[in-house]
Amino acid sequence: MNKRHAVAVVLLTLGFILCYGTVGHAELHNVWTSVHTAKCIIGLLLWAAVIPASGDVPREESEDNKDE
Repeated sequence: MNKRHAVAVVLLTLGFILCYGTVGHAELHNVWTSVHTAKCIIGLLLWAAVIPASGDVPREESEDNKDE
């Protein structure tokens, strides 16, 4: 496991904890507010950040290097 994968695992874990804790708090107190929605969106954005952070997405070549 390289450093990029370790960062991806940390982001995935933080996003999961944030979403899971927010939904649990909302269910426990039987309310859903805009704060809960914002926290869940942030958690989902952390999940989405895992893909480019892991380095598994190929980079597109620049216009200068395509001719070579």
